Amino acid sequence: MNSEIKSFAEKEYKMYKDEAKAEFTDPRNPDPRKHSYALSVFQTASTKTSRSVILKTASYTGGAHYNSSLTSFSFDSASGKQISITQATGMTLAEISAEARKQLLAEGLDKSMVFDGTSPDEKNFANFAISEKSVTIYF
Repeated sequence: MNSEIKSFAEKEYKMYKDEAKAEFTDPRNPDPRKHSYALSVFQTASTKTSRSVILKTASYTGGAHYNSSLTSFSFDSASGKQISITQATGMTLAEISAEARKQLLAEGLDKSMVFDGTSPDEKNFANFAISEKSVTIYF
């Protein structure tokens, strides 16, 4: 678990440094820019058989706003291997998609946005945390 998270963190930081360096040396932007990068634990959760960690990345390399993203890692405690959303829920992607759509539409969210973001594609449900009574998906 630690090696996968470390590898992710190192890759993300390298991408930030490369982007910041390109922005800083761009001759169209001669004034020095303030740049920042932060990687923090957004949430952790665990059960008797699994552990989840949600990391939040926030960076600024110039422009109108910061960039931020969430990335999750969920692992089987016994094997140390990552768990997919279908393994975590015991549901198919189609079932997860249908349930997510039902819950999000009940919250009054725009139908076109909900249907695009909840199509039965594993990447749409990649960020999740497992607790004793639920699986929380982050969009």
